[in-house]
Amino acid sequence: MPPQREPISVRTTRLNNLILGKRVGAVQKTSTSASRRSVVTLNTASAAVAEAICREGLLDAFCLLYNECDKETLKKRDRNIAEFVNKFRPIIEETRQLRVNADDFVIKALIGKGYFGNVHLVVERQTSDVYAMKKIKKSMVTTSQVERDIMSQRNSEWLTNLQYAFQDNDNLYLVMEYLPGGDLLSLMSRHGPFDEDMARFYLAELTLALHTLHTMGYVHRDIKPENILIDRFGHIKLADFGNAAALDRDGHVLSLSPVGTPDYIAPELLQTISTYKLSKSMHDVSCDYWSMGIIGYELICEITPFHEDNVHETYSKILSHCEDSRLKKIVSFPSDLKISSNLKHLIGSLVTNPTNRLSYDQIVKHPFFESIQWSTVRSQVPPIIPTIKSDDDISNFEDGIRHKARREPQAKKSLTSNMKSNDFSGKDLPFIGYSFVHLENDYSAADASDTARTTKLQEKLRTLQQKLKSREGEILKLRQELVKAQQTVKQSDGSSQVVLEAKMEITKLQDIIKEKTMELASCKTQIKTLQSSAKIDEEMWSKKEATITDLLRLNRQKYEEAKIASEQRYEKQLAEKKQELACTIQKLDARELEFNAKTDECKHLQDKLENYKEMLKQLKEQSVKADTNHEKQRQQLTESY
Repeated sequence: MPPQREPISVRTTRLNNLILGKRVGAVQKTSTSASRRSVVTLNTASAAVAEAICREGLLDAFCLLYNECDKETLKKRDRNIAEFVNKFRPIIEETRQLRVNADDFVIKALIGKGYFGNVHLVVERQTSDVYAMKKIKKSMVTTSQVERDIMSQRNSEWLTNLQYAFQDNDNLYLVMEYLPGGDLLSLMSRHGPFDEDMARFYLAELTLALHTLHTMGYVHRDIKPENILIDRFGHIKLADFGNAAALDRDGHVLSLSPVGTPDYIAPELLQTISTYKLSKSMHDVSCDYWSMGIIGYELICEITPFHEDNVHETYSKILSHCEDSRLKKIVSFPSDLKISSNLKHLIGSLVTNPTNRLSYDQIVKHPFFESIQWSTVRSQVPPIIPTIKSDDDISNFEDGIRHKARREPQAKKSLTSNMKSNDFSGKDLPFIGYSFVHLENDYSAADASDTARTTKLQEKLRTLQQKLKSREGEILKLRQELVKAQQTVKQSDGSSQVVLEAKMEITKLQDIIKEKTMELASCKTQIKTLQSSAKIDEEMWSKKEATITDLLRLNRQKYEEAKIASEQRYEKQLAEKKQELACTIQKLDARELEFNAKTDECKHLQDKLENYKEMLKQLKEQSVKADTNHEKQRQQLTESY
């Protein structure tokens, strides 16, 4: 017996909701532990299906299928592939124009350079909205989409939000919110060494930002001042999640190679290149708190504690510091600086072995943060508020000189290849579902909201109509009772008591009728109000539909105009080529006539030559005859004499 299934209409509606991104019936619940994430499914599609089946993911897969089929070798090999490519070529071209692409943005300035790619300040052409766009070569990244996944959730004020993600044949693009306050490195460069109060504020915000990321189920693994951005109000946000990784069920990550920036990298991330072994090549979120301790040291001292010109010496100092921390100083500080014991203890408790390192719960209770109100940190006034002249102001970012002097981070090597092939390559398969679009006014959400509101109004209207019918029945019944009472009064014997009681009853009935009439009027008023509201909602929805239709028509018109312009350009080029061909043909005709004339002239000269030869032959014959006659005459004369 086949398993029990829901009706086709129910399953189809659910699938439509998944594609439109409504996610009806699936609830994602984030656990309080930083070590895991779970999804609770309410009798619907699995979380994996809900995450994978979406509009952008399906469009990625469709475009990938077309690109893989659009190869001469495959089209020649299989007629079905060639017919598929020819059929869907105009559809793909229009789809690519409608989707987000690099031509939608104007690059204004370079604001960041990294191992995976560069970050530019860009402006959207049509709206003039300002964003930061990161361009990443596909050959430089792994199959993971962690960076895109983290920023696309847009559920925390401590993390940089993603607006768009898209791709082309060679690159991935992340269009993020632009934070004009610069980064913490630039702030340190402009301000110089921080005092403890300033360091306390930024370390407290960094603690909350890291805890937010860890609660989401990720570890950053490349925390450094360049990756801590500052918004226009002076608060921080984490950025650059290119080296981030998702935690497993136990809150750990397996690393096969060192990841991070040398001066800030935790010792457990260096175990793959040394004999120093920790937890069988596993690490957890505490590696980010090591980097936080290094930043705390740098805020006060303007240098990292293990910095050396040679990266291997830096690694050696980091590893040797944690080999046996019981016999060594926690961290040495410059003697000319006055640093409180609480700050020294905090940094020393972070820059240590993972087993001795402070956790989030221990950090927020540390004496150094005793004055911090953790629940209101984001609403406090920062010690430094950046000066911003315009939305696209980049003056708070360094010019890159100091950035270039700092070492590039260690990163995971890509397993993908960017080699072109005439056969099925599959090089873009890892990036299906990478595209992302965030809309502030989501039409699907508005549609659902309007539908729910309309349904609610209709239900209320039906209830009031039923109540109206009930009240009308009661009024009719009371009127009948009133008529009967009046008849009873007329038929009475005129007794005053009976008349008085009848009048009192009539008065009561009249009062009841008056109340019911008022209720009836109130119901009618409410019905009219609800009908007006329903009409207004219908008009609003019609306007929205008209707006959507206009947008679609405008896009179609632009496409047709571009198509017509392209066809006109091709026709113009074809006419020019035809004109050149006609001129060439005319020149050939002229050369042919000239050639024929020369040929006739040659024939005429050849005829003359033949005539001259004939005349010469005749002259020779005459000369021979003359010689013969002359010889005969000479002989005759000789004989005569």
